[in-house]
Amino acid sequence: MGKLCKTLRKMSGFNRQHYVYERALISLCYLDDLWIKYFFFIQHQLNDINYLRGLWPKYQHFFSNLNAEIVYFFIDLEEQHSGTADSVKEYYDFMLEKREDLIETHIRSAQFEIRNNNFEKAMDIYKKALNIFASDSSALVYILNLYSTLLLQNGQMDKVWGLYKDYEVIAFTNKGYLLQLATLFRHHRNYFEEKLEDIVRIFEKALSNFNVETHSQDFEVTLNTLIQLVNEGSSNPELRRHVQERKFKFKNLLELSLIHISEPTRLLSISYAVFCLKKKK
Repeated sequence: MGKLCKTLRKMSGFNRQHYVYERALISLCYLDDLWIKYFFFIQHQLNDINYLRGLWPKYQHFFSNLNAEIVYFFIDLEEQHSGTADSVKEYYDFMLEKREDLIETHIRSAQFEIRNNNFEKAMDIYKKALNIFASDSSALVYILNLYSTLLLQNGQMDKVWGLYKDYEVIAFTNKGYLLQLATLFRHHRNYFEEKLEDIVRIFEKALSNFNVETHSQDFEVTLNTLIQLVNEGSSNPELRRHVQERKFKFKNLLELSLIHISEPTRLLSISYAVFCLKKKK
């Protein structure tokens, strides 16, 4: 790649440089950066949108295993030059078929459909993405946020709640899910007030799953969020007292510290250590 750049700097004239690029791409077609450099070279030298469009069918078979930025180059090109919705959709469909492993593929494809008022199509893309990234809690939280926003914009509140219920297991590994749920409650309290008991249950299950010793900060943030939700949305004194007691227990647990591990109690192959806890002064 470095040698190619040096060769190009020494040469002048579009035809000569173009010839060098095309020769290089024959043997280095697996280099993402080379394709990007080539397309930008064509764009800056010719500024011919139709010539660039012609490169897509010519080289398309190389792109399925390459960096998505190559395809996004053509997408941006069409959108900047007022390409038709169908011409842009061709590239998004290509990405959904060839690079569905990239979360950006689904996000950008769904946003394209939203811009063209194809809300049902965008929802289908988000649904598929939830299945594809089922084992990635961070990706799921991100997609849930975008999907639920689209549902809310289309007045489908029940589907939003159903969506979060279906994926409540994420709460055990990602506090972002819980924070999104809390935000939904605050912004749409009239609807979610009757769901508060279920929301508290989800928070409680998540808190039970936290390791307080290694994730005390996450535990505290989650617990404080729960307390705020209950104080804002519930007039039930027992529920309020319950979450406050939980916070009191959490504080007591943090005040405990390990001070001693005993010597083995007997001279055998298996011995036992005694852990002693006392309050910090």
